[in-house]
Amino acid sequence: MSPIMFRCLVAGMVILATACSSGTAAHSPHAASVPAGAAPSAQPAVSTPTQAQAPQIVAPPASPPVARCDLPSLTIAFKNQQGATGGLRVDTYVMTNTSQSPCTLHGYVGMQMLGPPGNAMRTNVVRNGGNISAVNPGPTLVTLQPGASASFLAAWRAWFDGGTTCAAASRLEITPPDAYDHVTIPVTWGLAPCNSGEIDVAAVAPGTGT
Repeated sequence: MSPIMFRCLVAGMVILATACSSGTAAHSPHAASVPAGAAPSAQPAVSTPTQAQAPQIVAPPASPPVARCDLPSLTIAFKNQQGATGGLRVDTYVMTNTSQSPCTLHGYVGMQMLGPPGNAMRTNVVRNGGNISAVNPGPTLVTLQPGASASFLAAWRAWFDGGTTCAAASRLEITPPDAYDHVTIPVTWGLAPCNSGEIDVAAVAPGTGT
């Protein structure tokens, strides 16, 4: 074979090998076509179920506390007097809420007798004392709506030692339960307790009494 023909044969074999190699890469079934400079696509987000939140329990707003009944939004007045054997007197007093809001009463009143010149007389207020213990139900919380009333009883002995009477009061100071201020009312029904000025009081109760 001449040198020229040999060179032509070698050149043809190189061209054929290059073409076959290029065609195989272009038609490979496993090759992915990705444009130059493009970023790989992001994987789709996988949605996972979340645990349901527990329902929140909202407490109802607390009701404002009811205030204690006190002066001057509380009136106190004498209602009546009942007599019994042995000189026993039982007085009924009525307390009325004159405010525009409800209020409460609980317990026993305080009392102070005054003489004609206005001086303090000996006064011994006994809660649930012997003259009233049989009819005293004991302290209970009394709620007075506007215009509503409560009452209490006060018992005392009008004489002792076979009929000796005691000094009479002309005015009476009454202090509501758990309060500091008092109301002063004139005594027109007769209030002259013996036994060192003992007045037995019952706890405040709902209603206006008998």
